[in-house]
Amino acid sequence: MCPRFLFVDTNKSAHKGHHPHSHTWSTHGRNRTLTLQSTNEELETSKEEIDATNEELNTVNAELTDRNREMTHLSDYIEAVFNTVREPLLLLDPVLRVKQANRSFYELFRVSEDETVGQLVSKLATERWAVTDWTQLGKFVGIQSKSENLYLDIEFPSIGRRHMRVNARSVQLPVRSSRPS
Repeated sequence: MCPRFLFVDTNKSAHKGHHPHSHTWSTHGRNRTLTLQSTNEELETSKEEIDATNEELNTVNAELTDRNREMTHLSDYIEAVFNTVREPLLLLDPVLRVKQANRSFYELFRVSEDETVGQLVSKLATERWAVTDWTQLGKFVGIQSKSENLYLDIEFPSIGRRHMRVNARSVQLPVRSSRPS
């Protein structure tokens, strides 16, 4: 008996044409390569879209930052004007809560911002100051959009009794129309 040797070639290229699945493997490899190329193209397109969106957002952010800076400047300017008014001045919301008072108000009535801002005028008037006729003041300010020359006698703990003239005006802000984008 003659010995037989089995020769196994591990070089795939030598059997490529003869391997029964060689065509399937190469087709699968091509399909995989095409799929990866397609995915890479989609990712590149998505990246470009994200970059464009980021650029737009950066532009909008810069515009908003500029507007915010302008609004801060305007607010500082308005506050400076408000504080230069020599007569005591209160800014009230629609329910007569103190939103702001000027420097003259704090100096004349010897009160602090913490004691004043956020308080209802009625609370200030009945607790801090003895207003002889708060209901008259409330009606006077609440009913009319422009109230002038209401005279009140008020007893202030820090400055004593004062005969005061009160003027009030409703501030109507213009309605902003929405601008098309």
